[in-house]
Amino acid sequence: KNFSQGNSTNKEVVIVGVFFLKIMLRFNAKITITNRF
Repeated sequence: KNFSQGNSTNKEVVIVGVFFLKIMLRFNAKITITNRF
């Protein structure tokens, strides 16, 4: 059971990391666009 729980938590961490990464990429894209204009 501990092993399965570890896998679930790892998946959650990966999902949160990817979600945060996408937000950062969008935020950086907005900054670069505003800097260009």
